[in-house]
Amino acid sequence: MHGKKHTFEALQAIRKSGKLNLMFNKKHKIESREKISIALSKSKTPLGLYNIEKNLVKSFKSQVELAAEFCMFKGTIGRYIKSSKLFLGKYYIRKLNN
Repeated sequence: MHGKKHTFEALQAIRKSGKLNLMFNKKHKIESREKISIALSKSKTPLGLYNIEKNLVKSFKSQVELAAEFCMFKGTIGRYIKSSKLFLGKYYIRKLNN
């Protein structure tokens, strides 16, 4: 709408109050937030952190969660998954089978 102005009626329609929103003054439950987080995440595959003997040490919901645990970027975690190299000299990162 470059160079044009909204009509008065259009402006009134845009300014609808929050009460018309179904979630106005409501919060999602924790379970719902987790489901939304999983649905919106790019990597829906859970990851496992394995030691050198191939034993599962810890599991993570996503690359972001694993990266936050070790204060790294998720891209770094992604490269270790693709390369299958030893992570921090003592771990392997693998996708978990559901």
